[in-house]
Amino acid sequence: MPEEQIVIGSSWHKRFNEFLRYVLRWKQLGDSSTDILDPMREKRQERGLDSVFAYKRNSSSPQQVVLVEAKTAERMRNIGKLKLEEWVAVLLSKLEHLPLAQEFKDKFQPDTDAQYQLGLIGLWVRDIEADSHSQLQAWLSQVYVPNRRMPCCIGLVSNQTITRLCAIDQQVQEIRGSSVCQSISYHFPDYGDKPPAEGSSVPFESIFSEFVFLNARLLQPTKGGSGPVPYNAYIVFYLGDVQGYSDLHFIGLALRQFQMLKTGALIVYTLRDPIDIRNETAIFRGEFRLGPPSTGLVIDQREPGDSIEFRQLVPSNQLPSWMVRYD
Repeated sequence: MPEEQIVIGSSWHKRFNEFLRYVLRWKQLGDSSTDILDPMREKRQERGLDSVFAYKRNSSSPQQVVLVEAKTAERMRNIGKLKLEEWVAVLLSKLEHLPLAQEFKDKFQPDTDAQYQLGLIGLWVRDIEADSHSQLQAWLSQVYVPNRRMPCCIGLVSNQTITRLCAIDQQVQEIRGSSVCQSISYHFPDYGDKPPAEGSSVPFESIFSEFVFLNARLLQPTKGGSGPVPYNAYIVFYLGDVQGYSDLHFIGLALRQFQMLKTGALIVYTLRDPIDIRNETAIFRGEFRLGPPSTGLVIDQREPGDSIEFRQLVPSNQLPSWMVRYD
């Protein structure tokens, strides 16, 4: 039933745009589902763009334009390596050709210094019980990407990545709205040769990282009627598997590399229940910084900014309610 597929595809397209807008905090340029004449084709052919988004790493860096394709499938087995190769090849071709067209600039109004090297495919597998992230990763590892005359980067996010990032966003909103939070913002350590990211939006490469870092200014209530004491905290979300202490040790080494263990409290979210790994987290505190765990966001009965606490992030396999209003 082609009509039903069109409706389902349109619904997911709108939802994915919401994800990019509110979770990654990217800005949409122009309208969705826009046709552009391809200036590089001999026969003047219109090619469709699902969406065009943009962000800046910081206020003085050039605008990064991202060409976006929204894809959905009933089951993972309906996709396969060849389908993924087709999606990547088509998006690469659009990324190479369409930003060169004056029509593209007229319809999307990018900055004059905008850079066009990024493409993102957002895939939602509707049969969530049959979704297999490992199968998808295996196919992606086999996808052939031909050499291009210009450097391009194509990324794909699917159910697992999308729902985990939504869960992080929800947790951040809950912390921000709590009475003990003075401020909270994303923190992207300087790494490699990319310009520093100020945290107003999520950079493209950070979508695929196992780490998400935030800076927070928290408040510790005091006894005797005096005002709360503010202190700095790093909040870390780790999305990799935690099977034993070696995984926690890896987290500690990363935090040490990015100088997040010197000052301030540390709150680490993993996908494991802290009760299941309490022996390992005790070893972690002893190795990286001694500090007893607290029972909640407020760190009681000790100096603020001198503790390591582990919590669990529990992502849903469903989209959040604010993204499902297009049914």
